[in-house]
Amino acid sequence: MKSSTFSFFVLIGLLCLAPKSLLAQNFLILQKSGKPEKVMFYETGDQLVYQQKGFDYLIKDQIIEITSEAIVLEDNILLPDQIEKIDIRDHPQNQTFDKLKTIFFGAGLLLLTAETINGIYQDQKLSYDRGVLITGGSLLGAGILFSQLKPKFFKNEGNKQIKIIYLSPEEE
Repeated sequence: MKSSTFSFFVLIGLLCLAPKSLLAQNFLILQKSGKPEKVMFYETGDQLVYQQKGFDYLIKDQIIEITSEAIVLEDNILLPDQIEKIDIRDHPQNQTFDKLKTIFFGAGLLLLTAETINGIYQDQKLSYDRGVLITGGSLLGAGILFSQLKPKFFKNEGNKQIKIIYLSPEEE
Protein backbone atom coordinates (compact mmCIF):
# COMPACT_ATOMS: atom_id res chain seq x y z
CA MET A 1 0.00 0.00 0.00
CA LYS A 2 2.84 2.39 0.84
CA SER A 3 4.60 1.83 -2.49
CA SER A 4 1.43 2.51 -4.51
CA THR A 5 0.84 5.76 -2.61
CA PHE A 6 4.46 6.78 -3.19
CA SER A 7 4.16 5.93 -6.90
CA PHE A 8 0.99 8.00 -7.17
CA PHE A 9 2.69 11.09 -5.70
CA VAL A 10 5.76 10.62 -7.91
CA LEU A 11 3.51 10.43 -10.97
CA ILE A 12 1.65 13.61 -9.94
CA GLY A 13 4.98 15.36 -9.39
CA LEU A 14 6.26 14.36 -12.82
CA LEU A 15 3.06 15.57 -14.47
CA CYS A 16 3.43 18.95 -12.76
CA LEU A 17 7.01 19.24 -14.02
CA ALA A 18 6.17 18.12 -17.58
CA PRO A 19 6.76 20.73 -20.27
CA LYS A 20 3.65 22.47 -21.51
CA SER A 21 4.33 21.26 -25.05
CA LEU A 22 3.63 17.71 -23.89
CA LEU A 23 0.26 18.75 -22.52
CA ALA A 24 -0.83 20.57 -25.69
CA GLN A 25 -3.15 18.77 -28.09
CA ASN A 26 -2.96 20.04 -31.64
CA PHE A 27 -4.73 18.39 -34.55
CA LEU A 28 -5.09 18.80 -38.26
CA ILE A 29 -8.64 17.80 -39.12
CA LEU A 30 -10.30 17.01 -42.42
CA GLN A 31 -14.01 17.72 -42.20
CA LYS A 32 -16.97 17.82 -44.51
CA SER A 33 -19.14 20.76 -43.44
CA GLY A 34 -22.24 19.81 -41.52
CA LYS A 35 -21.00 16.27 -40.75
CA PRO A 36 -19.07 16.36 -37.46
CA GLU A 37 -19.10 12.56 -37.24
CA LYS A 38 -17.06 12.29 -40.46
CA VAL A 39 -13.82 13.88 -39.28
CA MET A 40 -10.29 12.58 -39.83
CA PHE A 41 -7.52 13.59 -37.44
CA TYR A 42 -3.79 13.99 -38.02
CA GLU A 43 -1.44 14.54 -35.09
CA THR A 44 2.22 15.35 -34.64
CA GLY A 45 4.29 12.40 -35.91
CA ASP A 46 1.72 11.20 -38.48
CA GLN A 47 2.62 10.72 -42.15
CA LEU A 48 0.88 13.16 -44.48
CA VAL A 49 0.64 12.51 -48.22
CA TYR A 50 -0.60 15.68 -49.88
CA GLN A 51 -0.64 17.69 -53.09
CA GLN A 52 0.26 21.32 -52.71
CA LYS A 53 -1.59 23.87 -54.85
CA GLY A 54 0.29 24.56 -58.06
CA PHE A 55 2.00 21.16 -58.15
CA ASP A 56 1.01 18.05 -60.11
CA TYR A 57 2.46 15.40 -57.77
CA LEU A 58 1.93 14.06 -54.26
CA ILE A 59 4.42 14.71 -51.48
CA LYS A 60 4.91 12.35 -48.53
CA ASP A 61 6.09 14.06 -45.37
CA GLN A 62 5.90 13.68 -41.60
CA ILE A 63 4.16 16.22 -39.36
CA ILE A 64 6.72 17.69 -36.95
CA GLU A 65 4.51 20.31 -35.31
CA ILE A 66 1.07 21.84 -35.66
CA THR A 67 0.95 25.51 -34.75
CA SER A 68 -2.10 27.76 -34.58
CA GLU A 69 -1.43 28.97 -38.13
CA ALA A 70 0.55 26.34 -40.03
CA ILE A 71 1.59 22.70 -40.32
CA VAL A 72 5.34 22.20 -39.85
CA LEU A 73 6.56 19.19 -41.83
CA GLU A 74 10.05 17.72 -42.17
CA ASP A 75 10.63 19.42 -45.53
CA ASN A 76 7.96 22.11 -45.70
CA ILE A 77 5.75 24.52 -43.78
CA LEU A 78 2.17 24.74 -45.04
CA LEU A 79 -0.94 26.73 -44.37
CA PRO A 80 -4.12 24.62 -44.61
CA ASP A 81 -5.32 26.56 -47.67
CA GLN A 82 -2.09 25.71 -49.55
CA ILE A 83 -3.08 22.04 -49.62
CA GLU A 84 -5.08 20.98 -52.68
CA LYS A 85 -5.76 17.39 -51.62
CA ILE A 86 -4.67 14.77 -49.10
CA ASP A 87 -4.27 11.07 -49.85
CA ILE A 88 -6.43 9.27 -47.25
CA ARG A 89 -6.22 5.70 -48.59
CA ASP A 90 -4.03 4.48 -45.70
CA HIS A 91 -5.52 6.64 -42.95
CA PRO A 92 -6.73 4.51 -39.99
CA GLN A 93 -10.09 6.30 -39.92
CA ASN A 94 -10.70 5.44 -43.58
CA GLN A 95 -10.83 1.66 -43.16
CA THR A 96 -14.60 1.05 -43.22
CA PHE A 97 -14.67 0.05 -46.89
CA ASP A 98 -11.60 -2.19 -46.42
CA LYS A 99 -13.37 -4.02 -43.61
CA LEU A 100 -16.58 -4.40 -45.62
CA LYS A 101 -14.59 -5.58 -48.64
CA THR A 102 -12.89 -8.24 -46.52
CA ILE A 103 -16.19 -9.39 -45.00
CA PHE A 104 -17.93 -9.75 -48.37
CA PHE A 105 -14.95 -11.43 -50.08
CA GLY A 106 -14.59 -13.82 -47.15
CA ALA A 107 -18.30 -14.64 -47.06
CA GLY A 108 -18.39 -15.27 -50.83
CA LEU A 109 -15.31 -17.51 -50.76
CA LEU A 110 -16.53 -19.37 -47.68
CA LEU A 111 -19.92 -20.01 -49.27
CA LEU A 112 -18.39 -21.27 -52.54
CA THR A 113 -15.87 -23.42 -50.65
CA ALA A 114 -18.60 -24.94 -48.48
CA GLU A 115 -20.71 -25.67 -51.59
CA THR A 116 -17.69 -27.30 -53.29
CA ILE A 117 -17.04 -29.56 -50.29
CA ASN A 118 -20.74 -30.33 -49.97
CA GLY A 119 -21.00 -31.24 -53.68
CA ILE A 120 -17.96 -33.52 -53.54
CA TYR A 121 -19.17 -35.20 -50.35
CA GLN A 122 -22.76 -35.79 -51.50
CA ASP A 123 -22.39 -36.43 -55.24
CA GLN A 124 -18.71 -37.50 -55.46
CA LYS A 125 -18.24 -34.80 -58.14
CA LEU A 126 -18.10 -31.03 -58.43
CA SER A 127 -21.64 -29.71 -58.48
CA TYR A 128 -23.04 -26.33 -57.55
CA ASP A 129 -26.53 -25.17 -56.76
CA ARG A 130 -27.60 -22.25 -58.94
CA GLY A 131 -28.74 -20.17 -55.93
CA VAL A 132 -25.41 -20.67 -54.17
CA LEU A 133 -23.52 -19.53 -57.27
CA ILE A 134 -25.68 -16.40 -57.53
CA THR A 135 -25.31 -15.60 -53.84
CA GLY A 136 -21.54 -16.30 -53.81
CA GLY A 137 -21.04 -14.23 -56.96
CA SER A 138 -23.08 -11.41 -55.47
CA LEU A 139 -20.96 -11.43 -52.31
CA LEU A 140 -17.74 -11.38 -54.34
CA GLY A 141 -19.15 -8.59 -56.53
CA ALA A 142 -20.05 -6.58 -53.43
CA GLY A 143 -16.46 -7.01 -52.22
CA ILE A 144 -15.17 -5.66 -55.53
CA LEU A 145 -17.66 -2.78 -55.37
CA PHE A 146 -16.57 -1.80 -51.85
CA SER A 147 -12.91 -1.87 -52.90
CA GLN A 148 -13.73 0.64 -55.67
CA LEU A 149 -15.96 2.90 -53.54
CA LYS A 150 -13.31 3.66 -50.92
CA PRO A 151 -12.46 7.38 -50.93
CA LYS A 152 -8.88 7.95 -52.06
CA PHE A 153 -8.42 11.70 -51.66
CA PHE A 154 -9.78 14.49 -49.50
CA LYS A 155 -9.98 17.57 -51.73
CA ASN A 156 -9.78 20.94 -49.99
CA GLU A 157 -12.66 22.55 -51.87
CA GLY A 158 -16.35 23.29 -51.56
CA ASN A 159 -17.83 22.03 -48.32
CA LYS A 160 -14.70 20.03 -47.43
CA GLN A 161 -12.28 21.87 -45.18
CA ILE A 162 -8.84 21.34 -43.70
CA LYS A 163 -8.64 22.98 -40.27
CA ILE A 164 -6.14 23.27 -37.46
CA ILE A 165 -7.38 22.67 -33.93
CA TYR A 166 -4.86 24.26 -31.60
CA LEU A 167 -5.40 23.47 -27.93
CA SER A 168 -2.52 24.79 -25.92
CA PRO A 169 -2.35 25.20 -22.16
CA GLU A 170 -2.81 28.76 -20.92
CA GLU A 171 0.36 30.83 -20.89
CA GLU A 172 1.36 32.09 -17.47
